[in-house]
Amino acid sequence: MGTCIYGPVPSRRLGRSLGIDLLPAKLCSYDCVYCQLGRTAAKTVKRRPYRGVDEVLTQLKAALDGGVTADCVTIAGSGEPTLNSEIGAVIRGIKNVTALPVAVLTNGSLLSDESVRQDLLAADIVVPSLDAYNAVMFETVNRPHKSIEFNRVVDGLADFSRAFSGRLWLEIFIMDGINAAPDDAAGFKPLVERIAPTDIYVNTAVRPPAESSVKQVDEAVIDYFYQTLGARRQRDTVFSIRDNDRAADIGPAILAMAARRPVTMEDMAAGLAAPKEAVRRKVEALLAEGRLDVIRKNTATYYRVPIT
Repeated sequence: MGTCIYGPVPSRRLGRSLGIDLLPAKLCSYDCVYCQLGRTAAKTVKRRPYRGVDEVLTQLKAALDGGVTADCVTIAGSGEPTLNSEIGAVIRGIKNVTALPVAVLTNGSLLSDESVRQDLLAADIVVPSLDAYNAVMFETVNRPHKSIEFNRVVDGLADFSRAFSGRLWLEIFIMDGINAAPDDAAGFKPLVERIAPTDIYVNTAVRPPAESSVKQVDEAVIDYFYQTLGARRQRDTVFSIRDNDRAADIGPAILAMAARRPVTMEDMAAGLAAPKEAVRRKVEALLAEGRLDVIRKNTATYYRVPIT
């Protein structure tokens, strides 16, 4: 499965985020229409130790000892991370390796399972998603594993929120013509009030989605959602590029990032703290070798590792 450490990647919420991928690509309980990783070949809810704790911590320690700097360590990657049954031990182990806060990005589908909730209590930040406010929309947007029921997902989110002492940042992903109308904003409101997250982040389809029918909304719609939900809009982190030139090292790091999600050259430069010209040269070389593909969306150009 190769390295499980990638980045740092520039996260609009978390700063420079050093990623940990606990899964083979792409393993998930959902097949979301907007997913930047593409379609889920086989949905599952089976938890297994896809990556062992020792493997993860050894690679993390090597990255940090090698001079990688970040604002947080984020468990995310190639699918739903709570499918790894060792995630609780991984989180606790990370805290023995570094003082950086530990974040987990999850679709929230397994939080109805008390053992999953217990595993995530050790994290500092948990970012679950909620993209629907009823079962019909849930089936349309998230296309879940057949065993997953919408009401149980919401129950799990609310139960976890009550037990979790860290920062719970609920992400709501909205798409034009699907779940972004004024009535949709009102539909989310009682669920958000029940879950009572620490923060809310309203997101839209900026990166290339799994389905071409998925369209991003404009800024006014996002502002309306924040206003309706009674939340302060979260402002994206602005990244500065440092002077150090990591050109000799950025090839593997670029490939590790682009294997997890489509990234722009600006993403690479910001996350890796590398000069844009050095990134451009390396990307052009990787394109010539056939190790990167180009995806264009609106005016942006993204790069990803070819899907086999």
